[in-house]
Amino acid sequence: MTRKSSRTLALGCLLGLAPSLALAQTPAAPPPLTLERTVERFLARNLAVEAARYRVDAVRAERLAAALRPNPTLTVSAEDLKLSGPTPAGELYEVTSSLSYPIELGDKRRLRSETADASVAVAEAQFADVLRQRLVDLKQAFYDVLLARAALDYALETRQSFDTLVDLNQARLEEGAIAESEVLKVRLERGKHQSALTQAELALRRAGIRLLNLLGESDFSTAGNCDGPR
Repeated sequence: MTRKSSRTLALGCLLGLAPSLALAQTPAAPPPLTLERTVERFLARNLAVEAARYRVDAVRAERLAAALRPNPTLTVSAEDLKLSGPTPAGELYEVTSSLSYPIELGDKRRLRSETADASVAVAEAQFADVLRQRLVDLKQAFYDVLLARAALDYALETRQSFDTLVDLNQARLEEGAIAESEVLKVRLERGKHQSALTQAELALRRAGIRLLNLLGESDFSTAGNCDGPR
């Protein structure tokens, strides 16, 4: 085999492998978002929900601390110590110690615990309210995407119908069965529906970006990729 033939064979092998390498390097498209997956990602990332959840945990910890009894305090003090050289214990001029134990009167601990319980109840109610409001917004955005996709599918079907009608009328015009004005009318209607198709595509894009924004996403390349119940 000549050197030229070897180069030609090697080049042919590389060209044959190029499509396979390109397919291997192409990342797989992410699966469409379902409502369940959307809610899971939202609960894991939303800062407002996380802040409300941490608030509940904090007040629960405060409730545990409020139910505890105060600890006793032991204080030991010494005066007139010898600062240089060895200092035997007998040469200490004065050593004092005291033990204090707070005594809570008037059911302070019980009242403190009840106040902490009320704070926990308020925090849990606030968390539930934040979660409810955010989930309502999220589900509304998700169904807006599904509605926009349905509108886009309808616009695509309508344009396909007009494409078929234009081809049919063009064939009838060539056969002399209809006037050219009939073909122009159909083409004009098709142009109107092309505009509606463009608007439907933009509406789907906007709805998809809004949903991804609620999920805290910065990559909007998959905006509108949602799947709902059929």
